[in-house]
Amino acid sequence: MLAYASEADQKTVRALGADQVVLRRRNATSDIRGALSGGAPALIDCAALNAQALGAVADGGALVSLKGWTGPTERGIAIHPISSYSAATDTALLHRIARRRRTAS
Repeated sequence: MLAYASEADQKTVRALGADQVVLRRRNATSDIRGALSGGAPALIDCAALNAQALGAVADGGALVSLKGWTGPTERGIAIHPISSYSAATDTALLHRIARRRRTAS
């Protein structure tokens, strides 16, 4: 799992399970695409980037919005809004979503 975080948060996101950390420098699109040239196959938007996160997602990929954002979308990206604050902290749910995306690829 790849995480996009500040340098100060790098240890925390690794402790939470990130295998790779992309440091936040310019913007989500250029920073993430610098690490994943085709973009992220699936992205969980924990920072309410909404439309700004779409550029970091691969064509035909998936974006999970933890703030319930529903689009509009582009390039065949599926948006999965989660609008419940309890869902945002449901780690098992987020893992199921990530596994579902990996098996669909």
